[in-house]
Order: sequence, then structure tokens, then C-alpha cells
Amino acid sequence: MTVDEVKILLSDLNRGYNTPYSSAEQATIERLYYEVLGKRLSGCRCPDRWHDAVLEINSYIKKHGKMKEKSNYKLRAGVILQIAGSSEIYTNDNLTDEVAAAFLKEHPNAAGRFEVIPTAKKDAEAPKAGGESSELEAAHNRIAILESEKAELESRCAALQARIDAAAATETAATNDEKPGSGDTGAESADEADEQPAGYNGNTADDAIRQAIAAELVAGKSKTAIKQELAGKEIGGVKLTHRLISDYIEKITAEE
Repeated sequence: MTVDEVKILLSDLNRGYNTPYSSAEQATIERLYYEVLGKRLSGCRCPDRWHDAVLEINSYIKKHGKMKEKSNYKLRAGVILQIAGSSEIYTNDNLTDEVAAAFLKEHPNAAGRFEVIPTAKKDAEAPKAGGESSELEAAHNRIAILESEKAELESRCAALQARIDAAAATETAATNDEKPGSGDTGAESADEADEQPAGYNGNTADDAIRQAIAAELVAGKSKTAIKQELAGKEIGGVKLTHRLISDYIEKITAEE
């Protein structure tokens, strides 16, 4: 994969934290993370993990203009190397072919520390990266991402349409209840009240959530710390989720 192909894929992945990634996009981000940075994506399983990874990839490409050089040598799990006369410590994350070859030349009996040691024959037989095949692969990846996004959008549209239809039906029923001669107004109002979430109180819940999150922001806490602090708590009858907290933080920050 070339730098230009990475930039093409990133152009479809650059977005705000409020827009989640599909499963196909997450797979692409994991692949780009390894191709560009030479290491596997790890860390927490929070939704921001994918956005943080995209930012890290973008930052590395902008700073270095190329992908991190990856070694054909691979150390066994938990093994580290140190070249004589140098204080540098090497793991699979920063190991280069030159360092590995120099170490083996100095310590020929240390081959057991390596899980993979390339040979001249294997290197000669290895296919060259780039070219038409890489461009075609990048195009297929973009198609897969777009098809996944299309399916998700269609699903969201169907869900929104169902909510619109339900709201229209509720509004029609309420209009009929207000007509003269309707004797079931009180009973139906009670039924509607029963359908509201426990503790629901309209704008009061919104104000309470805003005040709680604003207090955390004033205290200087980070977005991640606020989500860890408030996620799962119930304010005004509304249970706070990571996504809901992120939305309120965005709104409050924008208003300021």
C-alpha cells in the first residue's frame, strides 16, 4: 500500500467524533494503522478508539510523508534487543532490518530470540508492493466501505420513517381526543403518561444533564474523564450513555 492510497482511504474516514464508523470502516482503520504505524491497534473498546486511531494515522503521514518502515524480522513475544555501545532498546514496534541484521552478526547464536528471520531466497520471491494491484485493492476497499455505509443509512432511514409514522399516528389520536364529545380524554392521557420513561420531565431533564456536564467541564475534566464519571448514571429519568454525553459536550462547547 502506498502513501497516496492511504490518503485516499483516509479521505473517507476523516469525520467528527459524533459520527460512528461501520464495521467495514473499523476493519479498514485497523489495517491502515498497521500499514502506516507498523503496529496493531490496541487499547480501550470505547467508541472514540477508532477516531483517535484515524487522528494518529493522519498525524504520522503529515509529519513524515511516508509510512513507518517495517522490519522483515520478528522477535518472539516479550523479547527485546540492545546493540552493544547503544542505549536504544528495540522491540517489534521499532525494530528495523538493519538493527536485526547487525545484532545477529554480532550474536550469531541468538537466532532463537527471533520468531521470523527472512532469507535472501524468500526476499527475492516476495511480490513487490504498489502498482496496479495495490490501486485495485484500494478501490475495492472503498467500494466495500461505501456499500456498508449505504446499508447503514438505509437502516437508519427505515427506523426514522417508523418513528415519523408513530408520531403522526399519536398526533392524529390526540387531535381526535380533543374533539367535543370525547369522554375518554382522561383515560387516554393517563395511558400516554404511562408510556413516558420513568422520571421523565421534559426540559427539566435536559437542564439537569447540561448542568451536570457543564460542572465537569468547568472543573477542567477531559471528555474521556467526563464520560467515565457520568456514563450509566440517571439524571432526570434519563440514563446517560457515552454517545449522549459526547453530544451534550459538543453542544455546550459550541454554545460557549
